[in-house]
Amino acid sequence: MWVKPSEILVTGFWSTDRANPYFALQRRRGHDEEHGGFTSLFVATIDSVLDSKTNRYRILHQRPDSEVYHLIAEADTKEEIEEHWSWIEENLLPTLGGIEAGVDVTDYVQCKIKSLCAQVDEAEIDDFESDKFKNATKKFHKLFNVPIDEKLVT
Repeated sequence: MWVKPSEILVTGFWSTDRANPYFALQRRRGHDEEHGGFTSLFVATIDSVLDSKTNRYRILHQRPDSEVYHLIAEADTKEEIEEHWSWIEENLLPTLGGIEAGVDVTDYVQCKIKSLCAQVDEAEIDDFESDKFKNATKKFHKLFNVPIDEKLVT
């Protein structure tokens, strides 16, 4: 899922699977058997002891002339993070090549990601009023003879 860009520290708990001059796709160590080792075992133990629920994948934005990283996407499945990575390659990378100033690149990326976060799916709006709530509202209107255009506030 896209997340509001925030500055983060890069730690050894993550390994980079893919990278380009502006973005890095990282995987959390300790969750894959194929990339085993002491570090993976250590990270898995820390996550277990602290009972922390950390997403397994993330995408970071970094300007080539800066050491500051911004978290822009997280996912628990490889498929979801690959979807976001593809979107970045298709929609952001071609534009970023034409921007000269590094600060402008970061501003542009943050603006795009914030707009993606602000978009609300129609399905989420429909879920706001669940079927159970809709049925209860219909019963209320029928039982108390209230006009349908009036909302029931709970």
